[in-house]
Amino acid sequence: MRFLWIVWVFLIGYLLIECLHDKNIEKFVEFIHIPKNAGTTIENIGKKRGVRWGRFKPEHQDFLNDRVCNYWHVPPIYFEKGSFYDTDSTFCVLRDPFSRIISEYAYRYKGDPKMDNSENLNAWIRETLTEENVKNGKFDCHLFPQSKYIYDDVTDVYTCDNILRFEHLEDDFNHLMSKENYDFKLTERSNETHFNLRKSNIDESNIKLIERLYARDIELWEKNKNKKT
Repeated sequence: MRFLWIVWVFLIGYLLIECLHDKNIEKFVEFIHIPKNAGTTIENIGKKRGVRWGRFKPEHQDFLNDRVCNYWHVPPIYFEKGSFYDTDSTFCVLRDPFSRIISEYAYRYKGDPKMDNSENLNAWIRETLTEENVKNGKFDCHLFPQSKYIYDDVTDVYTCDNILRFEHLEDDFNHLMSKENYDFKLTERSNETHFNLRKSNIDESNIKLIERLYARDIELWEKNKNKKT
C-alpha cells in the first residue's frame, strides 16, 4: 500500500511538472533563423516582448539527435517530427543570395577596412565557397543555402510558411506581426556591417560559382522579391 502511495505521488508530481513545462512553451508563429538574414534582430525583438525565438528557445534541442551547428541555425528538415517547426506556423527571411554572401564576408572580418575591397572579397569566395563547405554546413551553418531552411526537397513541401523579404523587412515583418495579432514593430537592426561592396564587386567566375551552388536560392528570391505583403 505504501509503495502504491509513493508511485501515485510520483505520478502526480510528474504530471504537474509536465503541465507547467508545456505552459511555459509559448504557442506562436515560430521563427526559422537563416544565418545572415536579420536573425539576431528578430530574436532580440521577440525577447523584448517576452517571445522566445531562435537562440532564446533551447527547447528546440529536445528534437535534435545530432547537429552540425548551434541549434538555432539548424534547418527544420533536421528536426524530428513534432518539433516546433512542425507543429507551429513558421516565418523566415529570404535575402538576395549575392548580398548574403557579401554580408557573410563582412561579418567574418568585422568591418576591417583593409578587407573592404574586391580583391579580398573574391579571394575569400574562391577559398570558402567549396562544394564541401556549402553541403556540410560549415561556419556554424552560415554557408547552407537558404532553400535548405525554406523547402524540403524530399517531401516536396515548404518548411517556412511565411517568407519575408530582407530588402523589405520592416514592412513584411510588421505586416506579419499585425496579422498574427502581435504588437511588435521592427525599428532597428542588429549585427549590421558596413562594407562598400556590391554584386558588381564579384568577378565573373565567382558569380557563376554562386549561381551554381545557390541556384535554388536565386530561384526563390526571384520568385518572392516583388510579391505583395
